[in-house]
Amino acid sequence: MIYWPLAPTGFLLLWTALVAPIANNSDQWAIIPAECTLPLALALHVFLLLERRNKKQRRMLLCYAAIHLVVLFFILVFCLTAITKTFV
Repeated sequence: MIYWPLAPTGFLLLWTALVAPIANNSDQWAIIPAECTLPLALALHVFLLLERRNKKQRRMLLCYAAIHLVVLFFILVFCLTAITKTFV
């Protein structure tokens, strides 16, 4: 259950690998599923935090969430850049 927030990250990487070669610059069908991964991961982290009663476990999960969401943000930017092909 603690690995659930990693599922959207895996989906994002798989989605980018499958869609990037065939998507055009403004294909919303390719961009929208990728954009949904960050809010979904955040919701899963919040669910995990609310589920735990132990203060030590919550602190550990909060650090896990912070690190994962920061890394996921940079992965998301890279994947959106690869999908839309707008390299800066």
